[in-house]
Amino acid sequence: MGLLTALFIGFLSLATLNVAFCNGGCKESERQALLKLKQDMVDPANQLASWVADDEDCCRWKGVVCDNMTGHVLELNLNDGNDEQLEARLGGKISPSLLHLKHLRYLDLSNNNFGEIHIPKFFGSLKSLRILNLSYSGFAGEVPHHLGNLSNLKYLNLYENENLHIENFQWLSALSSLEHLDFTSVNLSKAANWFHVINTLPSLVELHLSWCELGPHYQVHPITSVNLSSLDVLDLSGNNFHDLSIIKWVFRLKKLIFLDLSVNHFDGPIPYDLQNLTLLRHLDLSYNYFNSSIPNRLDNFSSLQWLSGLSSLEYLDLTWVNLSKASNWFHVVNTLPSLVELRLSWCELELHYQVHPITSVNLSSLNVLDLSRNSFHNLSIIKWVCGLKKLISLDLSSNQFAGPIPYDLQNLTLLRYLRLSSNGFNSSIPDWLDNFSHLEFLELLNNDFEGEIPIRSIGKLCNLSFLDLSYVNLSLKISQILEMFSTGCISNSLETLHLDNCQLTGQLTNQLGNFKSLRELSLFDNSISGPIPTSIVDFDWVPHFQIQILRLGSWHLGWQFPQWLHSQKYLSYLDISDSKIVDKVPNWFWELSSQCLYVNISHNQIHGHLPSILSSPSLNTFLNIIVFDFSSNNFIGPLSRISSNMSFLDFSNNKLSGSLSYFLCHEKNEFMRMRILNLGQNFLFGELPDCWTKWPNLKAIVLADNNLTGKIPWSIGALSYLVSLHLQKNYLSGEIPLSLSNCTELEMLQLSENELDGSIPPWVGKSLSNLIILNLGSNKFLGHIPNELCSLNSLQILDLAHNNLFGSLPRCIGNISVLLSSDNHSHEFDFGFVFSYGNMFEVAYLENAFVSIKGQLREYDNILYLVKAMDFSSNNLSGEIPSEITYLQGLQSLNLSHNLFTGRIPRNIGNMRMLESVDFSGNELSGSIPESMSSLTFLGYLNLSNNQLTGQIPSGTQLQSFSASSYAGNKLCGLPLPHKCSVNRSFVPSIQNKGGKDRNGIESICLFASVALGFIVGFWSVLGPLLISKQWRCMYYQFLEKMW
Repeated sequence: MGLLTALFIGFLSLATLNVAFCNGGCKESERQALLKLKQDMVDPANQLASWVADDEDCCRWKGVVCDNMTGHVLELNLNDGNDEQLEARLGGKISPSLLHLKHLRYLDLSNNNFGEIHIPKFFGSLKSLRILNLSYSGFAGEVPHHLGNLSNLKYLNLYENENLHIENFQWLSALSSLEHLDFTSVNLSKAANWFHVINTLPSLVELHLSWCELGPHYQVHPITSVNLSSLDVLDLSGNNFHDLSIIKWVFRLKKLIFLDLSVNHFDGPIPYDLQNLTLLRHLDLSYNYFNSSIPNRLDNFSSLQWLSGLSSLEYLDLTWVNLSKASNWFHVVNTLPSLVELRLSWCELELHYQVHPITSVNLSSLNVLDLSRNSFHNLSIIKWVCGLKKLISLDLSSNQFAGPIPYDLQNLTLLRYLRLSSNGFNSSIPDWLDNFSHLEFLELLNNDFEGEIPIRSIGKLCNLSFLDLSYVNLSLKISQILEMFSTGCISNSLETLHLDNCQLTGQLTNQLGNFKSLRELSLFDNSISGPIPTSIVDFDWVPHFQIQILRLGSWHLGWQFPQWLHSQKYLSYLDISDSKIVDKVPNWFWELSSQCLYVNISHNQIHGHLPSILSSPSLNTFLNIIVFDFSSNNFIGPLSRISSNMSFLDFSNNKLSGSLSYFLCHEKNEFMRMRILNLGQNFLFGELPDCWTKWPNLKAIVLADNNLTGKIPWSIGALSYLVSLHLQKNYLSGEIPLSLSNCTELEMLQLSENELDGSIPPWVGKSLSNLIILNLGSNKFLGHIPNELCSLNSLQILDLAHNNLFGSLPRCIGNISVLLSSDNHSHEFDFGFVFSYGNMFEVAYLENAFVSIKGQLREYDNILYLVKAMDFSSNNLSGEIPSEITYLQGLQSLNLSHNLFTGRIPRNIGNMRMLESVDFSGNELSGSIPESMSSLTFLGYLNLSNNQLTGQIPSGTQLQSFSASSYAGNKLCGLPLPHKCSVNRSFVPSIQNKGGKDRNGIESICLFASVALGFIVGFWSVLGPLLISKQWRCMYYQFLEKMW
């Protein structure tokens, strides 16, 4: 009995101790480790407020999860969770105190901003880790191979750390337990063994290698077996592989459920092996160059018949795939009963043929259908669409539909998203739109609607949050539109209203105050004038709504800044460009701008100095701004320093002055995220600073039309992402630095109108192979034109005019492939950039260039991608014009004027069918004008003056349409010159007819008399002095003796 009592008391004691232990909270050493971690971090939003020294139980702190029994920290979740507020994210350093958390299994530092520090190497010593999430956290540098020590790791996510890279993948093979791997946007261009290492991870279930720069340089060696037998999800999008053979192994992954091969520039037929992946639920082949018209090994692949075997498919995206020959596309699609989302945008689909009747629509699960940007004009396709009763989202925008919007469309009563924009719909907007009681998004912009707009019907759409009627000719007063909308329930739900370029007039009245939920208002490019009325704001000028996105461009707001903007607490996008503001920026506006992601006040007459943005404590919150456009105003004084988070800055066309050093060469040890920097057309002076290594993300630099001096700095060559460099119209000197050869992505290099010298470097043609525009005109370059320039196969504009170049024009000039064809393969976006910031907005940067065409210097921007020109004028080039130049059938402008060219104009110049401007003036060309030149039907400017051309101007309306000055200073005859030609087409001076029938005789007498007189004068002018003067005879014989 005593023994049993003792055992019972012992058991109770043990239980009591265990309970006390369990309730004792976290380990003290681990609590101190967490406090040290917080101390080294930057926490602007005070997210770690619960992490205080007074609280002994760290298990109750935000983001900390402990073991209930042992009290050890198992999980640490410091994911900010806020995708929009950049300034609220954690940053700073990551303390090695984390090593004291020896039982840590889960570490999430995602969605933060660590300022491009390196991933700590000591992470590789957290041996218990099973989950490591560092996505979207601002890490940079090489991923440490020490992570290969985490043998228990099952989940590794480095998504969207843009400046991370891996050069050797081998360490990854040690992570044999890995199931989920996401390296999206990590640079793997030097990891040549990436696939062979991945193939050693047998447990891998999900693999994301999107936008990793894997191709097209990489070649996969033959693979005898694929060990990824568990892989369900594979994303290889955005890698520009080009060659499908690189990824043949993909089609052996029989268990794949999710496959994304989008944006890889694959061409040819769609791979037939796709039909073997019968378990696929998600297939994305968008933004490639697959072509259904190219013959395939299986005939049914050009007809999409292969798709019918993928019966489990739920998501299919073939955007940008050429399906022009796939006439049965909708019948095949109709055999996919599980399909939920179908995207066939930009597929060159047409429905000019007869649509075969479909007895039943099997797409009973289809919720999303996108047929935008095709060539549909037959409304019968909409009849098929109207049978899809479960559609929630329908996009038929950018087709060729005409006539009224089909009545049957109203049967899709579940629609929430409807886009019918950019078609030819006319008649009136139907008054049955209120049948779409669930509709949340309606886009009808850019159609030809006539008659009254059923605004009251639209006003009854009680769930509508987005409405876009832009480019629809409403021709109403803004007050009328808003008054009719405000009477319906839409005034309570509407968050986004776009009425750009709707021919609206008048002034805003108090109706805008009725839209309580309004967050985005765009009234760009109308004729609205006047300020926001006082009736929609209270006595403190606080509006009854809070806007997040505000576009009021081209609204005549008056000369002052709108005071009511001061009250907008949630503004993230502001555009008041071209608003006729003539004012100094108020201090409150700088504070307002600090909360914005996009600020555009360009094309006004705003004046004053810029603030010192980062050096003023009150303005340290400028960390949010991503896009800042203050161009075309009257700002003066020096530049300000900017936040490292800014990605687009345009201060061009102002009156800013001073040196660039303060702006560019800050002392802070941080890298700038700037992508577009435009400081052109100012009064900046001094040498161009040599500290560009702090700006590694730059894609475009515009410093043109300033007063900059000195040499082009060596450090510009460190900008590996640089695509566009504008330094023209300055006073730069010296040679083009060799370091610029490292900028292999360059497409635009404009250095004209400087004082650069030396020879044109041959490496320009070798290293800068992507160049589209090369402008070195109006400098002091000398020497030969290097043959290497002929290797620039994308070159559309070449300007070497007004230099001291000599020698012949390279014969290989006819090899530039982009100019060989008259077809225009250039895409508009090749001459600019479009940056997308999530679902918030897009920012476009459009290239511009001055090109000498038709005797005038013209600026091109919107249509720059169409221009193809060469200008070698005002040099000392000699020799014959190479006949190979006539191979350039796509060239539009050719200027060889004011050189020393001899010989004939190339006989086949007529092959250059696209020529619009030709200037060969001021040379020593001889012979006749080639007959083929008369076939240049686009020729609008011709200057052959001041050469030694002879003969008749070829007949034809084209060459006779130019003025006589185009042929002056030659020995040419025929129209448009007054000189007529002889029987043998030689030059004959014109003589007025004064003798009627005796004209020919008189002309003959005059001709012989002139010849005789010329002989007598010439003979005695030379021999007369020799016969008369002995001294002259002696000098003449001595001269001949020396010549002999």
